Amino acid sequence: MMEVKTVDKADERRDFPKGHIEALHLSGLDFGVATFEPGWRWTESVGPIAGTDSCQVHHNGFMVKGRMRVRMDDGTETEVGPGDVFVCPPGHDAWVVGDEPVVLYDFAGQMASDYAKGLPPRRSSGSGRGPGPELRAAGPDSYVPSRPSSPSTVGGRVHDDPMARTTRTARTASGGTAGATGTASAGSTGRARRTATVPRRPEMRLPELRPHDGGLSPDGDYDGTGFEDADLSGSDASGARFLECGIRNCRLDEARWERARLLDSVLEGVTGAGVDLAGAELRDVELLDARLGGVQVHGSSLSRVLVRGGKIDFLNLRQSRLMDVTFENCVLVEPDFGGATLERVAFPGCVLRGVDFTGAALTEVDLRDAAELDIAAGVGQLGGAVVSPAQLMDLAPAFAAELGVRVGG
Repeated sequence: MMEVKTVDKADERRDFPKGHIEALHLSGLDFGVATFEPGWRWTESVGPIAGTDSCQVHHNGFMVKGRMRVRMDDGTETEVGPGDVFVCPPGHDAWVVGDEPVVLYDFAGQMASDYAKGLPPRRSSGSGRGPGPELRAAGPDSYVPSRPSSPSTVGGRVHDDPMARTTRTARTASGGTAGATGTASAGSTGRARRTATVPRRPEMRLPELRPHDGGLSPDGDYDGTGFEDADLSGSDASGARFLECGIRNCRLDEARWERARLLDSVLEGVTGAGVDLAGAELRDVELLDARLGGVQVHGSSLSRVLVRGGKIDFLNLRQSRLMDVTFENCVLVEPDFGGATLERVAFPGCVLRGVDFTGAALTEVDLRDAAELDIAAGVGQLGGAVVSPAQLMDLAPAFAAELGVRVGG
């Protein structure tokens, strides 16, 4: 289903001194239109809201009008103007140049979702390691080569109890420790190590819910509705929209919810086999302590989703797009990510058995904190993932087989 919105009717607007941002939230895209008046400067206008010394938001932008100068934390400066397309990593200050307001479009997502909200900052990728990456700008007729990827060597964790939910200590290659956040220290070689970006989590603020009375219908619209202890087995909610709903302790056997849209909702304690969510959209959703089997979620879009606790057997996510998804302290048996796109996905405390990554595209996927990691297929697709040293050793035979390397005594 194609989704279209107009910048003249933004989903939200956030004002700050000498500027504002208008945000549009679509499936898989948070788009921002920023306006900065003459005299605007990040450190004076947004800095007090963010509570950081420099902007820690990543920008992929297009300059519509006006001119702006950007100074990175390492002191390098770049000026961008109308028609310029730019990539600006975290760790910078910026200000309007001249007497014309600046209008820019931002496609990276973090500006539309987090900017000027006062959320906890994300660390600059250059923090603690000397000069960070530079801002890269391109005019309409310019070409900017892709930024080379950096190795993602990080410290790993050793888990004695695969299902324990307590905070553990990570062991780094140098013999030091890192906390449960997964932040790694430098190894004995003295090289600095970086960590994967932590996925953004849903911000749940459910209103007082109205109890639902009756069944579900295709293309239905359920807003602020509570489903408690209901038997929704065999229900047909294909194409339906669930906005700010609570679905708790319900049975979902053979439920047909293809192309459903679950937005700003909580599903807790749901059970069932054969649930069909193919082509669905899940955005700002929490799935808590679920026990499901044979769940079809292929061709779906998941954004800012938290799956915590419970067990899901045979989860089919083939050809789906997952962005900012956290699987936490749950058991996934034979999850299928074949051909899927995963960006900023983490698995802290999870038991992963028989995972299939065949044809998947991974970016900032953090596997280090998985309590158990068993990859059945697609080990060659792990570029873009972060694993621990112990996991790397366990995966060595599979990597060798993938590369056709024979190991002889």
